[in-house]
Parts: sequence; C-alpha cells; structure tokens
Amino acid sequence: MPKFPFQFHALLSELENETLQGEVLFFPESSAFGKNQAALRHQLARQIKQILPDLPPKDLWRRRALAELPIVQPVSIELKPPKKQILWQEPVALTFQTLVWRHADLSWLAYVPALGVEVFADTETELAERVPKQILFALKRKRMTEGLASLVLMERHRRLHVMPFREEITLLTPKEIEKAEGEQKPKSTLKEIGHRLNPRRMSPAYEMETTVKHLADLFSGADRRSVLLVGPSGVGKTAAVHELVRTKDQHGLESKDFWASSGARLVGGTSGFGMWQERCQQLCEETKQRPEVVLHFGSLLELMEVGRGGCSGQGAADFLRTPMDRGEIAIIVECTPEQRDVVERQSPGLLYSLTEVRVVEPSQEVGRTILKSVAQAASKRGQAEFEPNALDKLDRIHRRYATYSVYPGRPLRFLTNLQQDAPADQKIVASEVIGQFSRETGLPTTLLDESQSLDLTKLRDWFGGRVIGQPQAVDLIVDLIASIKAGMTQPERPIASLLFIGPTGVGKTEMAKTIAEFFYQDRHRLVRIDMSEYADPFAVDRLIGGRFQKEGVLTSQVRDQPFGVVLLDEFEKADPSVFDVLLQVLGEGRLTDAAGQLADFRNAIVIMTSNLGVETSGKAGFGFRDVTQSHEFLKQHFIEEVQKFLRPELYNRIDRIVDFAALEQETLHRIAHRQLELVKQRDGIQYRGVTLAVGEGAKELLVSEGYDPAYGARPLKRVIQHRVVDRLALEILDGRIRDGDTVVVDVRDGDLVFSSIQDADDDAAREDELLAA
Repeated sequence: MPKFPFQFHALLSELENETLQGEVLFFPESSAFGKNQAALRHQLARQIKQILPDLPPKDLWRRRALAELPIVQPVSIELKPPKKQILWQEPVALTFQTLVWRHADLSWLAYVPALGVEVFADTETELAERVPKQILFALKRKRMTEGLASLVLMERHRRLHVMPFREEITLLTPKEIEKAEGEQKPKSTLKEIGHRLNPRRMSPAYEMETTVKHLADLFSGADRRSVLLVGPSGVGKTAAVHELVRTKDQHGLESKDFWASSGARLVGGTSGFGMWQERCQQLCEETKQRPEVVLHFGSLLELMEVGRGGCSGQGAADFLRTPMDRGEIAIIVECTPEQRDVVERQSPGLLYSLTEVRVVEPSQEVGRTILKSVAQAASKRGQAEFEPNALDKLDRIHRRYATYSVYPGRPLRFLTNLQQDAPADQKIVASEVIGQFSRETGLPTTLLDESQSLDLTKLRDWFGGRVIGQPQAVDLIVDLIASIKAGMTQPERPIASLLFIGPTGVGKTEMAKTIAEFFYQDRHRLVRIDMSEYADPFAVDRLIGGRFQKEGVLTSQVRDQPFGVVLLDEFEKADPSVFDVLLQVLGEGRLTDAAGQLADFRNAIVIMTSNLGVETSGKAGFGFRDVTQSHEFLKQHFIEEVQKFLRPELYNRIDRIVDFAALEQETLHRIAHRQLELVKQRDGIQYRGVTLAVGEGAKELLVSEGYDPAYGARPLKRVIQHRVVDRLALEILDGRIRDGDTVVVDVRDGDLVFSSIQDADDDAAREDELLAA
C-alpha cells in the first residue's frame, strides 16, 4: 500500500476569549477548538485521518491544498440601522477576515470562514468589489441584519491565521479495496433487531431487591437460562430487568451484556417467505458465539404471535424454543397470569423452556415506601416536592379508583407527571392530586375529596331536571351516590350494578346518560350494547373475544376507557351463556379476553335495561300511567318478574333494581319544554344569535301530536325534530331567518306558524311580549 505526502492548510481564528477555532481548508467536516496552535493542529490532523479513508481518489485530488499559501485580507463593511429599530440608531462597521488566492493562474477566489461564503471572480479587482456585496447578502440571508445581538457574534473572529501542515496518507489500490470489502465482518443481527441496555441510563427500581436477586442468581450459573417474568400489568416486571442491568456489577454479572428488543423488531421488514426464520437463525448463531448476551424481548404473547400466518402456525417464540433448550440464546420475556394461561393452552411446551419468576404486587406499606422514594429522588433532582398528605391522598385514590393497573405502575406514572408539570419552587398539595386525577378520569372532585360535602337536595333537583317524571328512580340513584360518597361500596366490584326496568320510552336511557354526565363529566362516555344482537350461541366470543376474534366488543371498549357507563340494553334477550359473563363482571369486576388481556370493570357503572314484566302489568305496559295501579304495586310486580327470570346468584349481584313508572300525561308537557330548551342550545341557533320563542299553544299541539301510549316520550321527541328543528333548518337555509332574528312559533288554524322578527334590539323583551299576546 503506497503512502503519499498530502499538504493541508489549517485556518485558525482567534476568538475574543483567547481561544482558537480551527478548520481545514476544503474540509468543512473538520472543526476544532483549542488553547494553542499546536494542540489545535493536532486535533485537526487526527480528524483528517478519519475523514480521508472514506473519500474516493477523485475527491481527494480536488481537496488537496493550494501550491501557494492563501493571503489573509480584512474586508470591512458598514451596516445601516433597519427602519423602525429603536435601539439601533447609528451605522455599524464590521470587519471580516477573508482568505484570497489565485486559482490556476486563471481566476481569483475568496473564502470568508466566519460566514462560510465563497466568492469567484476573473480579476483581483472584481473580486475586491464582489466580496463586500456577498458578505452583506449572506448576513441578510441569515437574518443577521435585523438586530445587534447577532452581529456581536460575528465580531468574535478577531484574527485569522493560515498554518500549513503535511500528513502521509495511504491509498489502497482497486484490488486491495475489493479484498478489504470481502474481509469485512458480517452485519450484526443483534444490532439490527435490538439495542444495548446501558447500566448508567437505567432508572432505579425501589423495594425490588428479592426479585432482582432471584434474577441475578439465575444468570450467574454456568448454564444459559431463559426467564419468564409473570405478574400483573404495572407491577414492575420491566423495572426489575432494568434494575438488574443497573446493578449487575453488584451481583457479579459484570460480563453480562443485556440487550432490549421486541417481537415486532425481530421480524420487522421480513415480508418474504422464510425471511424471519432466517433472521432468527442468524441471531441464534451470533448469540451462540457471545454467551454473555441476554436479550429482553418484553411481551411473550407478542413474541408468540409474530411470524404466525399463512400456512405456518409457528411464531417466533416457538422457533426460539430449541435454541433456548440448547443454550444458544438467553432471553427474558414477560406476561400477566392471564396471558400465561393463554400460552399454556396454545403452546404448553414453550413454558418448559422458560424459568418462571413471579413478580407480586407490593403490600400497602411497601407501595407507600416506593412512592415516597421516587418522589424524594425527583425532588433532589430539582423537581417539585410533595406534601405528606398529598402523597397519602395519591396512594388512597389510586388504590380505590385505579384498580385496572396494579401497584406501583399507574401511581408512579401519575406521580412522575405531576412532579414534572408542577413548578419546582412550589409544593404539591392534596387538592392538586385530586384535581389532576379528576381531569384524567372524569370522576367528580365531590366523590374524590372527603372534605367536600354533597348536597343531596341539589343533586336530586339536578337529576330530576334531566330525567322528568321519575321521582322514585331519581331518589334511588341519589341514595346510591350518597352511599358511594360515604365509601360504603365494595371495591372489588363495579362502582354500581343497576337494573333499569319499566316500559319503553320512560327515561331509562336518559338516566344512564345522566349518570355518565355526573360520574364522568361526559354524557357520551357510555359503552352501549344492544343485547338482542347477542342471542346466538357465539355471543360470548363476540363480547369477550374467541379463537377467530381476539378483540371482544365489550372487553376492548372497557379496556380502552375503564371509567364509564356500560349500558346493556334489553339484557334479557341475550343468549343464556352471556349471563355467565355478567356473573363474573358483577361479582369480580373484571373479565379476561381470548388474548389474555384483562378488562377491569371496577371503575365502571354497569346498567342493564329490561322490559321484563311490562306485558303482564296490564295497562302499565304502555308508556303512560294507569292511575288505578299504584307505584308500589308495579314495583313489586317488576321485581317478581326479574326474580323469576334470573338465577339467584346473578340476581343477588345487582346493587339496585330501579323501576321506571309509566309517564303521566302532564309529565309530557315538562318533557316538551325541556326538549325545546335543548333545541335553543343547538349550534345552528347559538352561532347565528337566533332567539327561539315557542308559545303555549304550539307546545300543546306538539304534545298532542307526540302522545302515543305505547311508546312513552319517544314519539314527542320525533315530533319536535320534524315539526320544529327540520322546519327551522329549512327557514335558515332559505334565508327567511337571518342572524340575530327572533323566531316565534305559535298556532294558527290548527297548524304551527313560524314568524321571524328581524333586527331586534331587545330579543328577550320582544319574546315575552309576543308570548303574552
């Protein structure tokens, strides 16, 4: 391999703080700082040696230094202050150190290192004219002429020196290049599918010494072992692995090299037939030569699923089973106890290749210690501190309402986010914990904060204003809320399990939406399932997932949003096998789907609706009340019918049976008034500033047309939609109702009449006047 001497020119700029900044002419990749010229030249030479091997010979020739040393010339320009600049009033003179040289006796070149500007000209005189203009253009392009602060930075370059130096470089012949490329090491599959876990970057895990010691003992032996961590989601399985990596030197595992990957990364980009199997084989061959490597793959179920499809039922986990048994690869995978059952059903032999380590949920005392330790560690890093009672409140509120994630996962994430968002100079108090939890879950602070009183009278009026004509049902719901507020409910079951029973169209669905609005601040946070669609033998598979449908309709929605109302309409029409699922939901507050994923119902309110007993209740089967039948009589009738239909164990798990009475006719007037008030709140009315006034005669007409004993209040809503809302929409689109108008709806000749009054100065007064007339 021949060696060639190569000439370079180092450009050294003196800065205002007596330091030097340097680069190599024609090598913009190089850059260095130093205190003296010798040290700076040494840094630049070392960089050049790293850059040159990657450059083709043609590029090397173009970058070689000039035969003559460039001349350093100062170039001065004057900048006038921009318009409307108060702080900059006088012109500013700037001087830039510029390199000038003649190229091949044909042209002249200039280079301004401070700006990275290159200028070309045919003559030296022309170059001297162009350089100041190009400097000015460069300053404007970089928006440096708009303020003095950016110009001050330009003055840091006080003086420029050119220092030539020579280095010997080795150039490979084409044959030698081809030979070197053939001798290159094969690409590492390990680096392709994963990344090394750096002990210094691992966050500490508290109170996990026993689990970490168990893992360390397993990896200390002579045989390579693969480990399965089994524990609920959020208990700290991954944290235990990271703590092992962080403290590996303390456990005598200095030689172990821990890596992280996943099933998706393992097979990513392998779309062709047999490609992911080939990658797994290459990985095993590499880890076989590197016995110190331990791979953390995360989810075992994901590792089992990736690669399956087509005619192959084998996933990546099953493929790795034989190399694990032979000690060619050591992995760490995780799963929940429910997922372990799925693994045992689908691939029982896989569990024999893994050593199980159980990660259990910490006790209450240990959980509080973990929270305290994490909070104190964060405050030492400059984050906000917690008041002691705030940490206690965080602990209690999560133990009651964050049951879908075991300790300490969810509380730790909540604590960390709260500390990061809070100002460092303020202490976090209990009210902030309650407020943040309420914003995340939707639960009202009235239920979360023991210090806040609950006004039952106002609450009863609030529910009664939304669910009209059902005072007994409202009283039952208010009593239930009082019981929840007092902490008298069972934490291992849903917040409430209710059965709404009564005729159609009397407010059962409206009550469910109102409950969602009170408990979760959103009347649409409601999972509504028509159980009449689940009357076939495969209904359970569709609800919680099955062999051919991994995601269940019910479990997936509850898992996505555990805080909400689950409304099961006409539950009695479902297949009997569905009642076994309901028994588990109401009794244990949780369900496991076909994929082993847990859906937690303990923060939900489960409401079932039914028409049981309506047909046999005589005239009460209609949506309007027969005054000859008392409410107590009908209530007892409905309860008896429910008891006949349900098994005792399911009946006993229902917290309250809420009976809805048939509506009295006068109640329909109040419902009509409320529905019309809701019409006034619609966007099309509010945005246009339209005032809607509906006369009593119009209301009477709407009620008479909407009266249908068989369907309760629902026909009235349809009449208002058709007769009022649709008509308003047409009037607005036709331009007969304009922004700011007052629209009066009244009766004339037995029909509704819409009158529009434009440019009203006082809409409220005019509305009262017209209605009085």
